[in-house]
Amino acid sequence: MIPTDFAYPRGLWSERVRQVVSAYCETATIVGGEVATVTNTSRYAVPRIPIRRSDGWRWFEPRIIGKLAGEEKVIRLVKKVMSRA
Repeated sequence: MIPTDFAYPRGLWSERVRQVVSAYCETATIVGGEVATVTNTSRYAVPRIPIRRSDGWRWFEPRIIGKLAGEEKVIRLVKKVMSRA
């Protein structure tokens, strides 16, 4: 059985991979840290919001409505800088 929805491993994808996924699945998610909207989403690149275990219920709602989107950008930048060290 082929799944109808796909999550790219680690959120990593390329146009070539997207084409293969689109032949078999209806949707696919990427790591984007943004709330999905009509303007930032295609069926095969739906951004997903990382929910961290440390968020707890206090930060869950602000995260899913996009109030913590800036935090994800900072985390990605820090990880990028740390990977160079």
